Amino acid sequence: QCTVQDGWQCDNSQPPSVCTEITELCDDDGDCPGSGLCNLASGGCYRPEDVFWVDCTAACPGTGALSDPFCALGDAVAAAGNGQIVALAGGTCDEAVSFAVSGVTLLGKNNATIQSSTCPTVQVTAAVTLRDVAIQGTGGVGGGVAVVDSGALVMTGVQVQAGDCIGVDCSGRSCEVRRSRILENSEGGIRVVDSDFILVNNIVALNGSNQSAFGGLSIDALAANPALVINNTIADNSGQGGGNAKGGVWCQSAAAVVNT
Repeated sequence: QCTVQDGWQCDNSQPPSVCTEITELCDDDGDCPGSGLCNLASGGCYRPEDVFWVDCTAACPGTGALSDPFCALGDAVAAAGNGQIVALAGGTCDEAVSFAVSGVTLLGKNNATIQSSTCPTVQVTAAVTLRDVAIQGTGGVGGGVAVVDSGALVMTGVQVQAGDCIGVDCSGRSCEVRRSRILENSEGGIRVVDSDFILVNNIVALNGSNQSAFGGLSIDALAANPALVINNTIADNSGQGGGNAKGGVWCQSAAAVVNT
């Protein structure tokens, strides 16, 4: 026989007893006073215990609750586990962070920004999702996202800008980048080495310099599947030698480039 707990309902009318999760229905975040987040895909609120809020202007240390957010991004990342969300309330967090636990999603709200003079500003060594956040250097130094080792990144609605390292450096298991903007990264926009790679509906522009090894996109995947580059704008990037030398898309392995 199951017992009632917070967030669950039980039917003990017939054996075996069945416990099912109670989900608040929602159309937007305002319908979810507990977690502050609506899962628009399912139409239900996220459970409060699965969301760790961060406000880098809040009083320290915080607990991660909507009403008592962590004051440091690293604290929320350390607390989050598989299937849980790190939610940036807005504003700017001045710190570099590393994701080492699979199944974590970083979600930005209200133009949230992560900035650091450390390169990379965000490092991924597990299966992680980044959504709706800006990642940038400080004074043109640092910034960028690096996916290494067993890292598998899904990145949607992210802006990676204004750093002196590579915007997205993918040498882990895989990188999937959608609806993002990779801009003004002086060592190049996106580099893919020995990884599965998908790039769909992005802008990759103004990256690289006459000192960088490439400009917009360098693909040396050597992975089981050819890289897919579909419906992107890749423009005004510069590679070694200046101008268009290795400035746009530099393919050193099989890739399907469509409408780009």
